Amino acid sequence: SKHQYRLLIQTLLQETDWAVLITGSHDDSPVAEDLRAGFSEERVLNRTGRFSLEEMLQVVGSSQLLLASSTGPIHLADALKRPLMSFYCPAIPFTPNRWGPYQQREWVMLPDIQEPRQCRGDACPHGGCLKLLTDEELVSRLQERLQQQENTPKG
Repeated sequence: SKHQYRLLIQTLLQETDWAVLITGSHDDSPVAEDLRAGFSEERVLNRTGRFSLEEMLQVVGSSQLLLASSTGPIHLADALKRPLMSFYCPAIPFTPNRWGPYQQREWVMLPDIQEPRQCRGDACPHGGCLKLLTDEELVSRLQERLQQQENTPKG
């Protein structure tokens, strides 16, 4: 949700000195503007609709961390061995067992749903199961991810 991504952006701004790029298609620009509203314009940048696939590969390849749900850039980051944290629905056919990043599966967050087989995309009985991830879970996992990166030898 917008609230969850804003919380992650806020955490990144507090815990790092990084700039945060919001990417997506040109159609995602209004959502990106909502996400960056109220944050530093120098550190939170709307880059929707600006990158070709080749350019996106370069952006992902030079990123410190990619945060996203099940999207193509997650697989680019995984293939390039760039740090990532991703969010997946546990319902079939959306599960990360099928669609997740293969090399960094430990950094996939899933909501705890007792009966994921009941979910059917837009007819999700939870109104979008990723909303079930709590603020505390998201921030804690992101902080853990950042700590792990600090302790990983470079090279």
